[in-house]
Amino acid sequence: MHRRPTYSLDEIKAHFSDRDRIHLSREARHDSVALGMSDQDIVDVVQKLTCWNFYKSMRGTKDSRIMHDVYKQMWNGNQLYLKFIRNYDQTMIMLVSCKEDESYV
Repeated sequence: MHRRPTYSLDEIKAHFSDRDRIHLSREARHDSVALGMSDQDIVDVVQKLTCWNFYKSMRGTKDSRIMHDVYKQMWNGNQLYLKFIRNYDQTMIMLVSCKEDESYV
């Protein structure tokens, strides 16, 4: 686990600035829909992230070459756990987890 983000928050925000251009994994899409989030809600949550929302950076479990940056952010009374990766060809940032943070009490 690393205490510094792998990816620039400005770059993450740039990739999530328009609801028609966001990239979500199947799991993140499923979980965000289950929370009642629209694509615009996802954009709004990501745009509100600050460096204080950064939680950790960690290696992927399926591929240890891929780093995952994790942020926590409040939305609609729920603390969200948001995990971002950069794809293999380095052209986009993808949200791979968007779920309620189970460690939040």
